[in-house]
Amino acid sequence: MVEGMLDTAHANSYVRSLIVMAVAEWLYLDWGERELADPSRPEHLGWIELHRGADFRAWVQVIVDELDRVGADLDEAERAKAAGLWDRFVRLELEFFDAAYSA
Repeated sequence: MVEGMLDTAHANSYVRSLIVMAVAEWLYLDWGERELADPSRPEHLGWIELHRGADFRAWVQVIVDELDRVGADLDEAERAKAAGLWDRFVRLELEFFDAAYSA
């Protein structure tokens, strides 16, 4: 996961940055809005509250809309590369969540 973030930071690519943000924030939104019992520790509840609700949904939509807008201008090769990056970052995020929940 760290390697993917560092690669993105060094790539200096707006599209790549949007992909990373869209994947991460969208998955956090999904996670934050699950109907589970709230944790008892305030710092854990605060983290969950940050990633759910109308304001966070609107933030995720801004990122997705911007990615759609920028993606519309990509040629076929750039779109294929972006799709590959999307798949890579989804995989990395899922590995992160799998590791967190298996501990």
